[in-house]
Amino acid sequence: MNFLTANIALRFLFSRKREKFISINAVLAIGSVALSVMVLVVVIGVMTGFGESLREKIMTMTPHIIIYSNTPLEESEEIINTIAKTSDVTSVNPYVLGNAVLEHNNKLYGIGLRSFENPNDQEIIGLKKYLKSGTSEIGRSEIIIGTEMAKNLNVNLDDLLTINSPRGIQDGEFPGYINMKIKGIYESGLYESDLNQAFVSLADAKLLYGFKNEVHGIGVAVKDFENAGKVKEKLLETLSNDYTVRTWIDNNKQFFSALRSEKNVMFILLTFAVLIASLNIISTLVMLVMEKFKDIGILKAIGFSKFKILKIFLLKGLIIGILGTFIGVLSGWLFVKNIDVMEDAVAKYTGYEVFPSDTYYFDKIPTKLTRDDIIKIILLSMFVSILASIYPAVKASNLSAIEALRYE
Repeated sequence: MNFLTANIALRFLFSRKREKFISINAVLAIGSVALSVMVLVVVIGVMTGFGESLREKIMTMTPHIIIYSNTPLEESEEIINTIAKTSDVTSVNPYVLGNAVLEHNNKLYGIGLRSFENPNDQEIIGLKKYLKSGTSEIGRSEIIIGTEMAKNLNVNLDDLLTINSPRGIQDGEFPGYINMKIKGIYESGLYESDLNQAFVSLADAKLLYGFKNEVHGIGVAVKDFENAGKVKEKLLETLSNDYTVRTWIDNNKQFFSALRSEKNVMFILLTFAVLIASLNIISTLVMLVMEKFKDIGILKAIGFSKFKILKIFLLKGLIIGILGTFIGVLSGWLFVKNIDVMEDAVAKYTGYEVFPSDTYYFDKIPTKLTRDDIIKIILLSMFVSILASIYPAVKASNLSAIEALRYE
């Protein structure tokens, strides 16, 4: 498109003299596109942020890969060394994982127990990140619990809890127990974990479960958790068929699949908002055709072809789309970046907490805008804007110059 075509399109769209109504309609069309794009950016940014935050919490609290069998594994140095020698493996840590009964103030609570041996275990790195008080370095007869568990039990650091062994329950025997001191309290933001999961030393877990050299499985950390699947394939080639190898993706496949599905559904639903906004583009351009009836006739009379007229009105729709998309993406980005400030302001002046941390278990609203998401939103908005311009453009290009000039 040459400069003349672009200049005519701009003059038609943003008239300065008599037809102020057209300019107002153009502004409304741009505003409606901008608003729908902004909402799309904000919603997708928040949903992506939720997914990333939940994934980060899961990844910092669980091994990248777990290796187990149908029966407890023998804690063999040979197996551990074999796994450790696999490329991209950074740490190998045997674990005991299961249920136990916590006793406090003559009340019983069912909890999940996780154990660790090496203070540098991947799980402990995660615990350090989410630790609210105390330490993640524990020894014998010491325990780390979640904030929700601490609230329910009304306990704090250095308080004593009794952990009953589950090993004798099925036999009708009274299980053994260990009195443990609370050395740390963590808050992962995952409600079930904070409420039900506790961490103890591997030695204490073995004692509770009656293990000597056995463990429930082996946790493996890798350099890049995104490549856990490749490391899994290498381990399957090395280990015998007696072992089951699962990655963090395998263990959370349905959860992350549900998150992706929800994000896609929201994108599709909000696409309809962009489509509705495009109706303003259609109405604005149709009214432009009516208002510029004579001008179109003059352009045709001086030699403008149907194709050039078509280009002028398509360019008008494109200009509306570009301006609306730019304003929408920019305002959406600013909204996402300052969403916590705005939430605090709403809470301060209205007393209403939009995003209560005790309900959603995030200190702040998690947001993340990816380049791919922004590109998809821009392409969608531009495509819809051009699509909405086709009918008015065709209508304008088919006007007869003789008819246009006859009634003026």
